[in-house]
Amino acid sequence: MDLVRLVYVSQVGSNFSDVDISQILEKAQTSNQELDVTGILLFTSEHFVQCLEGSRPAVNSLYNKIIQDPRHHDVQILLYNDAYSREFADWRMGYVGATQFNQDAWMQFLPSTDFNPAAMGGHNCLKMLLSLRSQIRTIGGEAIQTSQTQAC
Repeated sequence: MDLVRLVYVSQVGSNFSDVDISQILEKAQTSNQELDVTGILLFTSEHFVQCLEGSRPAVNSLYNKIIQDPRHHDVQILLYNDAYSREFADWRMGYVGATQFNQDAWMQFLPSTDFNPAAMGGHNCLKMLLSLRSQIRTIGGEAIQTSQTQAC
């Protein structure tokens, strides 16, 4: 299987509600298992940063669905390349929400104090997601954030 990794960022759509993130994760964990796609999603109140890993057709298909989803606005691919192994192999979709701890962790990857993931570039976004990976644990195939720090 040709394995690829895609990292994209998007802005949260104007009609986004608190229920939407739960629905996104639930749907992703189900469909990603069927497609043999793994990954991680960082969600702040304003942005999504996501890494998807899997076969080229499966990742491309998922990305095409994401750009059509009205919950995402200004979707930008930051990294798309062949991968030799999965970084998020244990997770159908890991999830990291915005917490003060996470904000402190991702500041090392930002060119300024504003959280603008598009300005970070693909490699730095991937490095950030890998550093946040330690904040996730897996329960029954679902990856959830272990830190319960107050959201930003």
